[in-house]
Amino acid sequence: MQWFIDIITNPYIVVGVSSWALAQVAKMIVYWVVNKKFDIWRLFGDGGMPSGHSATVVSVATACALFNGFGSFQFAISFILAIIVCHDATGVRLETGKQTLVI
Repeated sequence: MQWFIDIITNPYIVVGVSSWALAQVAKMIVYWVVNKKFDIWRLFGDGGMPSGHSATVVSVATACALFNGFGSFQFAISFILAIIVCHDATGVRLETGKQTLVI
């Protein structure tokens, strides 16, 4: 049972899951305001803005930087993963035409 306690008290997991949950709630609110329709399933669905995937990996990378330092291997790995996920999320949105890239 100690493994379960270790998982739910791991600060990186808590930060990542919390960020995902906040992004999903924000996504539901944005959908509600834009479409004038409340859809509880937006809490669990993929797609839309903000990206739950991007929020998760960026928050974990930030936690790694703060807890372990910017020179740590934990930050390096999480930073590279965050770049890949965010780049992929941007590409998917551009490809589907749901979002435009503003530079």
